[in-house]
Amino acid sequence: MTLKVVWFVSSGMKPWEKRLLLDLAEALVPRVGSLKIFSPDVAGWEGGFPLLSWRDRDFLSRAKTLLVEGRLWHFWGQAPPWARAVAFRAGLVHTQWRDLGPWRGLISTIVPCCCDGAGVRLSPFFRARSLWLGETTLRPSEGTPLQVLALPKGRPAPSWAESLAPSPVLLGGGLREEELLPLWRERGGVLLLPWVTPDLAWIAAQGALVGVPTLARPGAALDELLGSEGYVPVRGDDGESWKRATASFRDGPPPVAAAARRRLEDRYSMESAVDGLLGLYGRLVEVPS
Repeated sequence: MTLKVVWFVSSGMKPWEKRLLLDLAEALVPRVGSLKIFSPDVAGWEGGFPLLSWRDRDFLSRAKTLLVEGRLWHFWGQAPPWARAVAFRAGLVHTQWRDLGPWRGLISTIVPCCCDGAGVRLSPFFRARSLWLGETTLRPSEGTPLQVLALPKGRPAPSWAESLAPSPVLLGGGLREEELLPLWRERGGVLLLPWVTPDLAWIAAQGALVGVPTLARPGAALDELLGSEGYVPVRGDDGESWKRATASFRDGPPPVAAAARRRLEDRYSMESAVDGLLGLYGRLVEVPS
């Protein structure tokens, strides 16, 4: 039995979110037999799984897709304006985790505390091999490990950041988001998270898989994903607390990245992620056994 599944991934996905979704898609295909992924924005998606541009399709092609393609659709991110046309004839699952819009279909999330307990919680998984083998157009570069400051959307950099030595580079500012993992693979580094959101915790997880430790304020998102021993907790909002934490790395980084990797491999396996997804789909349609 083949289940024809269509994913629609909204625009504005971050590189680390794209990597997570592509890994999940590649793991899902052998279990369902048929998966197509559409997105208005197909630039910057690494990997061998083909993405189909929704923006490049003409009106008739879009209409045919909505009327014929897929017994089950899965929206990732914000729902498109034509969501009801899909829900009228096919099973519909909707997963959001940031920049939330209206919900459509069966509600689900892939992070804690996103839909007020009303939806189904899916499990992410992180494939180390794809992070190490992912393609990049960047030239190999030499230099010291890259100390990166990542902030939630709309948050200004804390005043103490400029006083750190070495001075961190701001993700999305001095460092383009798509350059992060390739540079970490080449040079190593450290991730600084003054505020933790679920999607920033994914950066910490992917960083751990390439040997990059995280310094962060303690929080539920990181404790759940990496474990309390999978990152360096910084207990204090002042610059001195962060200076002491970063200074402790001068004699070599602590083994938190290795602890985080073990936890990710033990608790967030490909099998549990795919089984959870198929269990969700099974609420709406018959899925292959």
